[in-house]
Amino acid sequence: MIYTKEFEPKIIHQGVDTLLTSHVIMNSDSYMKYLKVLRFLDSVKDEAKEKNRTFEFESGISFEFYSFGKFKMMPVGKGRFKYIIMNDDITIDFSTLKLGANEYTTPQLRVEYRSKYLSLLGHEKAYATVLSMFDTLLSSDTVPLFKSMLMRIDLCTDIAGISYVPMDKYRFQTNFKSNGHIEFREHMRFNRLTGFSFGKGDYMMRIYDKRLELNNNASKLWLTRLWVANGYPDNNSVPVWRHETQMRRPYLKRFRKDSLDDEVTYFFNMLPNLWTFSFNKVEYVEVSDDHAIKILNGSYNPESLRKMMQRTKKSNPSMIWGLASSWHGLKVPSPHDYGHYQSGSYAVAKRMFKSFISTAYKAGRGNPNEVLEIMDMVQNDLSRIHGVSLHDYGSVKLLSTFIDNSQYISDNGFTIDTDYRNLAVKMYNGLRYRLSGLDYPEYDRAESRLASSLNMTVEEIRSVDLNELFASAFEIDRDEIQPIYEMEYICD
Repeated sequence: MIYTKEFEPKIIHQGVDTLLTSHVIMNSDSYMKYLKVLRFLDSVKDEAKEKNRTFEFESGISFEFYSFGKFKMMPVGKGRFKYIIMNDDITIDFSTLKLGANEYTTPQLRVEYRSKYLSLLGHEKAYATVLSMFDTLLSSDTVPLFKSMLMRIDLCTDIAGISYVPMDKYRFQTNFKSNGHIEFREHMRFNRLTGFSFGKGDYMMRIYDKRLELNNNASKLWLTRLWVANGYPDNNSVPVWRHETQMRRPYLKRFRKDSLDDEVTYFFNMLPNLWTFSFNKVEYVEVSDDHAIKILNGSYNPESLRKMMQRTKKSNPSMIWGLASSWHGLKVPSPHDYGHYQSGSYAVAKRMFKSFISTAYKAGRGNPNEVLEIMDMVQNDLSRIHGVSLHDYGSVKLLSTFIDNSQYISDNGFTIDTDYRNLAVKMYNGLRYRLSGLDYPEYDRAESRLASSLNMTVEEIRSVDLNELFASAFEIDRDEIQPIYEMEYICD
C-alpha cells in the first residue's frame, strides 16, 4: 500500500450506496387500492403507446404520478412486474400478484434507490419518503398495510490518501470458515491495478479505485463535491479507494431470527454490525514485502501462514483497516449469525439418510438386506472397538454440537433463547456414568472441552455432583433440575 505524501489518510464518505426493498400487501383494503393504482398505470401505458407511434416510447414517457411528481413510465416490464416507473431518485416495480403473497413469492412492490438519493438525503429519510408514498396510496384502517423486506444493501467507505498495489493481494486474509472457499479476484486495466473483490452473488466485498471510476463518469460529479465537503482537495489530486460490501437477502436472513413486518428498519439499526462483519471476514494484514514474496512463492504451508498473519496483526496492526472498519466512528461486534451455529433439521436428516441408503444399495448391489447388515457392522465396530452403542455415538455427537454452539455464541457475545451450555451439562450428566473409563476418544475430547468451558479440570467434572454443578453454574434451584432421561432435546 502506498500512502500519499502530505495527506493523512481519512474517510471522506461513508454510507449506504445501494438499497433494494420489496413490499408485500397484507390486507384486502390496501390491495383494492393497489388495484386502482395498477389501472391508472395501465391507462398511462396505453396512452403512451397511442401517442408514441414513432418509437419514442422505447425510452419511456413522462407522467404525473398522483401528487408525487413526475415519473417516467417504461415501455416494458420485467417478468411479473408489469409496470416500471422511475425518476432521478428511485425505480418502482409493480407486479400483478394477487393478495396472499409472502416473503418467498414475488412482492407487489419493489423499490431500487439511487446512490445519489441515498447519499444526499440519507438512507433512513429516503426509505421513510417511499413508505410515506405507499402509506398514502394504500391507506387503510387495518394494519399493517404491507410487509417490507430488504433484498439488497451495499455499504461503502471512501478513504483518501492511500493506493493499493498488486503485491497487496498477498496481504489479505479471509475468514470464511462456515462457507468454505471464497472467490478472490484481482482487477487490472492496462496493467494498472483497479481493485480486488472477495466473494460473489449473495455476499461480496469490493475494494477499488473510486477516483479512477469517477474520472470516466461525469454523472458522478456530485460525489466529488461531497468528498470536498469532507476535506478532500478540490483539485482532485489525492487517490481515493472505496471499500464496499454487498449483501443480498439470502445472506442477510442469517442475521435475523424471526419474521419481521419491517426488516429494512431492523437492518438499518444493524449497519455498524454488518460493516464490522465484513471487516472480520476480510482483513488486510501489514506483512512486509519479504513475507509477501514468500507467500507469492508458496514458501508457507497453510498453518505457518496463518500463524505469521496472526503475529503480524498483533505486532503491526493495520492503521487503514482499523480506520475503514469503523462505521461513523463506531466499532461494534459482528451481528448475531443465526445461520452459523448448528441446528437440528429433519430435512437434513432425511437427505443424509437417503444418501446412506443410496450408498448402501450400491455396496450391496441392490440387496435390501445389505442395508441392515451395514448397520449391524457399524454397531459391532462401535461396540468392539469403543464399547459404545449407536445411541451413545449419536449422543456424543449431540454433546459436541451443544459445546460448539455454546462456544460460538459466547465468543461473539450473543444472547439467544437456547442455552447450549445448559444443554451440554445435562447431556453430559446422562453420558458420564455409561461412558467414563471407555476407550472412546471423541467422548474424551467432548468431556475435556466441556470441563474447560466450565473452568474445571476433567477430574473435577468427573467427580463433582452434576446436579450441584448445574445449579451453581446456572443459578437455579436444585429442585428445579430435570433429570436427563426425562428431558426432550431439541437442537434449536
